[in-house]
Amino acid sequence: MADETIEENRLSYRESRPGVVLDEYVQCFAEFAVDPDCPPFDHRIMPDGCCHLSFVRGPGQPMGRLSIVGPRLGPLVVPMRGGQVCWDVKLRPGACEPFLGVRVEDVVDEVVAAAEVTPRAHAAVQSGLTESRSAGDAWRVFAEAFLAWLAAAPPVDPSVARAVRLIEESGGRAPVSEVAAAAGVSERELQRRFQRLVGLSPKQFARIRRLRSCVGNLIREEPEQWGIVAVRHGYSDQAHLTREFAELSGLPPTDLQPYIRSIAHHDVIP
Repeated sequence: MADETIEENRLSYRESRPGVVLDEYVQCFAEFAVDPDCPPFDHRIMPDGCCHLSFVRGPGQPMGRLSIVGPRLGPLVVPMRGGQVCWDVKLRPGACEPFLGVRVEDVVDEVVAAAEVTPRAHAAVQSGLTESRSAGDAWRVFAEAFLAWLAAAPPVDPSVARAVRLIEESGGRAPVSEVAAAAGVSERELQRRFQRLVGLSPKQFARIRRLRSCVGNLIREEPEQWGIVAVRHGYSDQAHLTREFAELSGLPPTDLQPYIRSIAHHDVIP
């Protein structure tokens, strides 16, 4: 499989926090870069429960393409080739509609051209991103556009924002009933609001967060045994963890690990 034959140091991924001014809406800026000599491969992106504003440029794409990548419960497999770069904005769950004006239900499980669903964002950043020569350039283009929108942006639903943070802080282990109570709404009301604004149910989002809390084990120099990881993160046993990895990432952890560890990770926010 192509994923497992990528040489080390051919791929790199890094993240940068946007600062407190944008923190309500933006989780991070990111760059995924492919070495020019890397052969074509399929890039496997695990779900994170977020909407992304993503710009990809490379050989055959001199102008680049700006897309909205919606939340999903399974992997997104994207063909990549040497010299491509992706500059990305990871929005906080629940922020897509208030900040970009895009209904999550229109982009769940989809990759949609930004010009089709958020022409304002496309017009504001496309030219600047095309001219960017580095991740820093691209992140400044995004940030300048976003700062101009802040005054008119409605807040993220506070009950949803609170629920998201509680689920993230618990590593996906907090019961939905407790999350709803802490967010100040009934469980049924939280389910309704969460599904509409995040595109997933609270339980689905929790499954994703629990999986991602385990992913650090894939990139450690000396990873722990998976049975230990399973117990630490609340899975019933290693078989349960393996099933969750297979359903959410498309691969069991032992098969996903070689690909994840072939990527140089920098300043990654779990």
